[in-house]
Amino acid sequence: MDKGRVWLEWVSAAEAPRFVRVITEFTECIRALGPIGDSEGLNQPFLIHKLKAAKMAAEGMKLRTAFAKQAKQMKEEGVYDRFPSEEKLVATLVDEMTVYETLLYLEERERPVAELVELLGVSEERVMSCIENLKKRKIWGGVSHETSPSA
Repeated sequence: MDKGRVWLEWVSAAEAPRFVRVITEFTECIRALGPIGDSEGLNQPFLIHKLKAAKMAAEGMKLRTAFAKQAKQMKEEGVYDRFPSEEKLVATLVDEMTVYETLLYLEERERPVAELVELLGVSEERVMSCIENLKKRKIWGGVSHETSPSA
């Protein structure tokens, strides 16, 4: 999705004028982008799949833990206007979304690894890592020749 659709701003309850400004700017940005998926060139089924995976990632422990670590570091350093390591947060989000996208595709039906590689746009090794991750977390336990690297 367009990065302009996601903002994170730290605003104190005592900063009402700043809060209003941030919300107004964000609203204007979203209006300029138009309906979600349009500016990104995403079709509806693909967009829905991505949004489901994003929701699952956001609800998951791994992403919440990454945010908590960043918040702790921000507090320790007394710096609240940026994340200490935005790259780590983005990498964690991307990793978790790939795991949950894999899960969603596998829940639809068993798929060969080659198909998952194409759908996800990642390497065979990454797909296998996601499958192992899902098994380890006991989120998905499907085992068949369909999801083996040779399939």
